[in-house]
Amino acid sequence: MLTYFYRIFNDPYTLGKPLGYKWFRELKNVKYRIYYLVYDKEVVVLFVGVSDKKSQQVVINFVKNNLDLFRNLVG
Repeated sequence: MLTYFYRIFNDPYTLGKPLGYKWFRELKNVKYRIYYLVYDKEVVVLFVGVSDKKSQQVVINFVKNNLDLFRNLVG
């Protein structure tokens, strides 16, 4: 899994599937899904959630409903 993180930090758009936006992405592992937001201007990748398949939509909705909060964390 650590290899994925290095690849994401080098080029966040090569891995993961976009979730409605280029900058909101999901990376699937065997059991878990990792969600992250990409802020190009600030050169930041913010990991914002982890879920299993069962709670996937709950986490996606949480992230979408709190985009302003995440934006404020980045600056």
